[in-house]
Amino acid sequence: MKIRYLPDAHGELKEGVAYYHERNPVAARRFAEAIRQEERHLVEQPLSAPKTVSEFRSWRIPRFPYSLVYRIADQEALIVALAHHSRRPGYWKARLREAH
Repeated sequence: MKIRYLPDAHGELKEGVAYYHERNPVAARRFAEAIRQEERHLVEQPLSAPKTVSEFRSWRIPRFPYSLVYRIADQEALIVALAHHSRRPGYWKARLREAH
């Protein structure tokens, strides 16, 4: 299984790394590694995260206030958002049409 990010979700990843890097480069590396680790978990156990909307699931990033919101289709995990837990809940639902 491969992982693919929607462009907006990839932008959120870059923004998150940049945010942490401005404050502490070590934290930025830890954040990026936490994302990679959870991507590996997602590939190994794609259906273990709870469903949020329809076939979309949300995988929480340990030690950081983010979740990967994704769906599984055709041996691919499509990341629709790297959603911050306290910013505009559910904003990513507008991307669901793009993810079909």
